Amino acid sequence: MAQHHHDPDIGEIPVPHGPATGDEATGYPVGPPPAEASEEERAVFGYLTHPSDSYTPEGVYWADLPLGQRISFVNKTQNEEAAKEFKAVGSMFKKDPLSPVGWYFRNAVLPGAGLGLEGYVLFSIGNLTPLFSAAWPTCWKTATVCTENWLATVTYLEVIGIMVGQVTVGIIGDWIGRRWGLIQDASIMFLGLVMLTASWGTTLQGWVICYAFSLFFYGRFFSARHSFPLSSFFLPPASSSLSLVLALG
Repeated sequence: MAQHHHDPDIGEIPVPHGPATGDEATGYPVGPPPAEASEEERAVFGYLTHPSDSYTPEGVYWADLPLGQRISFVNKTQNEEAAKEFKAVGSMFKKDPLSPVGWYFRNAVLPGAGLGLEGYVLFSIGNLTPLFSAAWPTCWKTATVCTENWLATVTYLEVIGIMVGQVTVGIIGDWIGRRWGLIQDASIMFLGLVMLTASWGTTLQGWVICYAFSLFFYGRFFSARHSFPLSSFFLPPASSSLSLVLALG
């Protein structure tokens, strides 16, 4: 197939040999025969380099198709995947009517529980502030016994911890291993929740400081933003690449 290499769009960081540079249909190794890959060599890895849910039989990437053909390709692929899923659910239901429910909880509810927990802790700060103000008005309402700067840190210190965690968890995942990155995420999340629950001080000011640093510790080591990149590498090889793109937006 003819090569149509071109520079990527301004501001776009392309995937090597990807659609952004027009090299997605190139056979490798690149070069004149015999360096050019044979048809047999291409067929060996064709299902990996050109999956049927992302490329047409002619080797055209789905996003490079005209609008009408693109819509037709996406609908066709979506209908085929939906038919496979309904068939799998039907076979599970025949063996055990409750097996689809168990599969859903094992593969969707439990893996998503971390996101729900992290979101609850992150967004509950705004909901808890009125309760704190009612319970300790001299600290959270009038700030007579607490410093306003420390009260303000409660609203943003966890986000700063998430920003720091993005860098450090990525280093752990790349240098030590993604499995250990996820394990330490779950472990420190538990410890961070214990710190948030048990945080206290001899004064209200001391408790606010302890509470703020507990939020930083929790956000530093655990966040859905850390887990998403790590857990994406554990997806089964049979996962649909186009479905993954559509699911992630």
